Amino acid sequence: MRISYVILLLCLLHSFSWGWSKDGHVIIAKITYNLITDKTKEKIDLLLKKPMNSGFTECTDPLSRFEYALFWPDLIRTLKDEGPSSPVDPAYSKYVHGRRYSSWHHYINIPYFPEGFREDIAITPLTGNIIDELYISMFTLNNADPKTAGIDCTEKLCWLGHLTGDIHAPLHCTAMYSKKYPKGDRGGNSIIISGNTYDNLHSFWDHAPEMAAKKMKMNNVKFAQYLEKQYPRSTFKAELEKIGFAEWAGESYIIAIHTAYAGLNLNSDNIILTEDYKKKVMTASERQITLAAYRLADMLNKIFDR
Repeated sequence: MRISYVILLLCLLHSFSWGWSKDGHVIIAKITYNLITDKTKEKIDLLLKKPMNSGFTECTDPLSRFEYALFWPDLIRTLKDEGPSSPVDPAYSKYVHGRRYSSWHHYINIPYFPEGFREDIAITPLTGNIIDELYISMFTLNNADPKTAGIDCTEKLCWLGHLTGDIHAPLHCTAMYSKKYPKGDRGGNSIIISGNTYDNLHSFWDHAPEMAAKKMKMNNVKFAQYLEKQYPRSTFKAELEKIGFAEWAGESYIIAIHTAYAGLNLNSDNIILTEDYKKKVMTASERQITLAAYRLADMLNKIFDR
């Protein structure tokens, strides 16, 4: 039976996805923190002073705690439970023992068919995706009092910040299907590239912000400042009017089609990226992480500055 393309666009596909690198999330955190109000900062820090593992307690100031929070959802995917002496809070053993549980939250891969629709593709719908988790996190925080809230709200703050970044990563919202990839390319994870530090397309995109900063010889502080000046809010006037998470995923999907996959020989076993392609990736990633920061700041101010 032929399944309609519209229904397929709503399917959620499994992929091994990390999102922007640690540096990417830290840069988003720095821009966001510069844009939120003092009242918002105060309430956020009340939540982040309720640590979920030793990493939070090692942070010495509110900004460093916020930066750590935005990277925490990736960190828990590498933690190992080493028994009673483990620094992992027992309340979060569900992450340590259920890596796939947390992995599902980082993406929603909308199918892309560059060779045309195929009836023999293997699409497996699943529940628990980046859009769902963003709404759950936002609603939880909207109904919480930071003074009395438990660490469940701290967790949701981490997820809201982290996934706002991830949903702006084009290959976290796309899966390419073709004769070569009948089960999907897992958001570019299956596409092997050579001549770079990173060996697959997804990883290359995840690390694009830090590569851009390195190319400009800037640390994260300087790069965050540069992005705010290079891409002021007026740059994203139309985008900032969109508040739906599905709309944000749709934007990333379009970038994936027209930039991430464009111009590549997708049937090759080993793709070599051109300098022109790399430049386009870095520009797109700069815009996306800056837009993510503006949107995150707007959400946090709306939730906490009241």
